[in-house]
Amino acid sequence: MTVTAKATGVDVTFQNPTETKFDLSIDQHFESSFKVEDIAQAQAFADLRAEYTRSAGYAMAKKIDATLHALHTTASFVRKVGSDGSTAWSGSANANAGNGADLTEAGIRNAIEILDLANVPENDRYLVINPRQKNVMLGIGRFTEYDKTGVAGTIYNGMFGEVFGVRVYVTTATATLVADDTTTNYDVNYLFQKDAFILAMQKEVRTQGQYWLPSLSDVVVVDAIWGKGVYRLNHAVALITPQA
Repeated sequence: MTVTAKATGVDVTFQNPTETKFDLSIDQHFESSFKVEDIAQAQAFADLRAEYTRSAGYAMAKKIDATLHALHTTASFVRKVGSDGSTAWSGSANANAGNGADLTEAGIRNAIEILDLANVPENDRYLVINPRQKNVMLGIGRFTEYDKTGVAGTIYNGMFGEVFGVRVYVTTATATLVADDTTTNYDVNYLFQKDAFILAMQKEVRTQGQYWLPSLSDVVVVDAIWGKGVYRLNHAVALITPQA
């Protein structure tokens, strides 16, 4: 929307916003299935079907997470070196070994500045890191000063703390970048505002099962259908850090 000067005695200028269409392909259909034979269930101390169902659901959640993390390959996605948050990541730097580096306070601040300059809302900002950077974060004073207060719910949702008003989450689902030498690997950590990405769950994770007489076993299939995409490209920055 725009702002127009109001003249005395003259009606306001009405605007006619034009919306654009955003196309999203719902093309992700994955399943996790298993079979528990009667003899295995009869001799087990636990309910194998229940245990395996929980495991399959967890695997499906990780898969959904991983497909979102893979969106850094979108054209023009901003990828910066984790140590300063301003240097562009290059797989050909340092004799083709790449130039990713561990997160620093300055790197996080500079990544936040990229979002600020794009007028990205302050609310609902997140930093999602690989566990390899968890130890690094504990060495950042600004982070540990806040972390001393404790954060409820950490063990349930991966939330690790907060730095500069940005919630920090830890996940092993981060994507991997390979340098031009084809042997040096890097983690792709995200600093983003929630409008950066779209996740459309056309069919939520469901569990279906039945008894299969020919094999004297319970068969269970867990599946889901979803689509994902980058919605606002300037609402996210990938911070590249080493896996070694």
